[in-house]
Amino acid sequence: MSHAMGLALEPEADMVKSEALDRPGLVVTIESVTYPNVFLRLDARGVTSFNSAGVGKVNCQFGAGEYEKFILRPYGNNEYSIESFQFPNVYLRMDGATVTSHQGSGSGIVNGQFGAMAYERFVIRQEVDGEYSIRSVQFPQAYLRMDGSDVHSHHGGGAGTVNAQYGVGYLEKFQITAL
Repeated sequence: MSHAMGLALEPEADMVKSEALDRPGLVVTIESVTYPNVFLRLDARGVTSFNSAGVGKVNCQFGAGEYEKFILRPYGNNEYSIESFQFPNVYLRMDGATVTSHQGSGSGIVNGQFGAMAYERFVIRQEVDGEYSIRSVQFPQAYLRMDGSDVHSHHGGGAGTVNAQYGVGYLEKFQITAL
C-alpha cells in the first residue's frame, strides 16, 4: 500500500469487492465514519438541465432525510454513478482537476449534475476495515471528502464541507447503508 502523509493512495490490491452494492437501483445513505450520524446531502431544487460547471449544493446533514438518500447505478468493476433519490436524474459530481496533492481543507469541487457522464462516475471501494472510500473515475487521485466537524444538529440547508482530497484519510471514509 502506498502512503503519503499517512494517506492511502490507490491501494487496489487491498480493495475488497463491494458485491453487496451491485444490485441495480440500490437506495443507500452515505455516512461519515469520523462524524457519526452525519450524512452526505444533495440539494438539487430547480435543477432540470445539464450545466458544465455542475449544479445544486452538496454538503452534510445531521440525520438522514430525503436529501440524504441516493441510488447507486452500477457499471461493474466497483464503478457507480450516485443518483439523488429526491431529485431523479441528478447525480453526485466531482471535478478533481485541482486535486494534485494533499490539502488540509481539501480541494476540488463536489456538486450535482443533471445526467451522468465522466465527472459523475466513481469507484466505491470497500477497504479492508469494512469502511468505504469513494474515488473519482475521471480524476483517480481525488476521493470524496466530508468534513462534518461543525454538524451537531439538523440544519435546514445542510452544513459542513464536502469536497475532494488526494488519497484516503479519516475524512474520506464512509459507511454505506442499504435502505
